[in-house]
Amino acid sequence: MKGETLANLIQCGVTLLLGIIALAGALFCNASFHFFTAMACFWLAWVFYTDNEYGIVSVREYFKNRYKKD
Repeated sequence: MKGETLANLIQCGVTLLLGIIALAGALFCNASFHFFTAMACFWLAWVFYTDNEYGIVSVREYFKNRYKKD
């Protein structure tokens, strides 16, 4: 895995974790403004997961090619 793809994987994981924490805060702590934060984090995690611009292999493509059945 190249450095750019690994960086996208790490950033995807971090933003996904922040989104889950924000969603838990919205549901269990009655902080409804965190619904917006959670949705923004989930969207950003999706962008990091599917980012294949500028010659970078996306995380999705990396895993698709790695576990491809012949």
